[in-house]
Amino acid sequence: MIKKSPNILVSLLFFFTLFPYVTPYSLGTDIQPWYICIELVLFFMIIGKGYKVSRLNFLLLLPFITSLFLAFLSESFFSGIRGVLGYLTIAITPIVFKYVLEKKFDYFITFLKWATIIYFIVAVIQLLVDRSFLTFLLNRSSTSAERGVTSLASEATYYGTICLFFLLFYLHLGYKEYKYYIFLTLFQIIFLSQSTMTMLLLIIYLGLYVLTRIRFSTTVLSGGFLYGLWYVIFFTDWIKSNSRFVSVLKVILENPFKIVEIDGSVNDRWGSIYYPFKGFFEHYGIPHGFTSYANYLADELPKQNYFWHVTIVDIIKSYYGAIVYELGFVGLLIIIVYNVLIYKAFKGSLKKMFINMFFVNIVLLTAVSLTYALVGVYLVLINIKNNQIKLK
Repeated sequence: MIKKSPNILVSLLFFFTLFPYVTPYSLGTDIQPWYICIELVLFFMIIGKGYKVSRLNFLLLLPFITSLFLAFLSESFFSGIRGVLGYLTIAITPIVFKYVLEKKFDYFITFLKWATIIYFIVAVIQLLVDRSFLTFLLNRSSTSAERGVTSLASEATYYGTICLFFLLFYLHLGYKEYKYYIFLTLFQIIFLSQSTMTMLLLIIYLGLYVLTRIRFSTTVLSGGFLYGLWYVIFFTDWIKSNSRFVSVLKVILENPFKIVEIDGSVNDRWGSIYYPFKGFFEHYGIPHGFTSYANYLADELPKQNYFWHVTIVDIIKSYYGAIVYELGFVGLLIIIVYNVLIYKAFKGSLKKMFINMFFVNIVLLTAVSLTYALVGVYLVLINIKNNQIKLK
């Protein structure tokens, strides 16, 4: 079925995975569930054909099963469904994409290239002509004159995160062959999305790259890039001087330890990492489920005055934070499997393994949704490419 021709299901899967916020009909969430519906169909089709699931991927089914039990105990039907869909995405995305990419790798790369170009074109039109361009395809679009554009995502940060994962894909596929797409994703992160969080992650990645490749040429190129970025930010109008990123960057240059205290969004995101892990250790790894986080915050926030911008909601704005708080010790399986998959992909190169393992774990501490299929796609992609599977 999949091997002979670009099946319509595979095409739809690639489309809704690379454009997770686009929807023909909004179901009230930012990331739409269309891709997971297609994944489920393909999952049962390939399992019915006798496809053997690897032991590592099988382990990811255990957190999903646990989430089903927790959903029955949930006080909110919507929260329970949202939680189950997140862990279902984690469980079956690597299985389905491993099967599909082994047979349609080049077809996926074609989709990836076109997705990069489409995001760019839409973002440029939004920046220069109309900020509401094509936003009717989304559940919502949130931006302002001081922030970057959203392209085909709900927020500028989400747009930047998509570009960041695309960048990881291209870097792994090969700089020489995909250098123009690498520059295009970098341009979108820095000048179009202008997402503070994404650019800070980009700087961290650059720092890791330099640390593992300390030589004259690397130092000169990295220094040139940072100088160019500094010049563009402070001496040109490409990024507005009153933009949030410039404000945050100035604070970091003056005193990086004050950024959490001064910037509300950074304060909220750091709190979304701190409190889930705090709750995990305080309750000895016992699962909390999907509807207790708001109550936990209501008890904890009055005890301190550092996290002044953390909002009391049941949604945890951290991928790993949500996993360990909601599932407890069972959620650690996901973190372990992810790191084993990264180790297997890069075990031949200690430097690459260090960069990717450290950086991906940092990214997954941030506000990446559990229903973000690109995480699973990345883990499959690096293992398919590095294990030199015959691609068709």
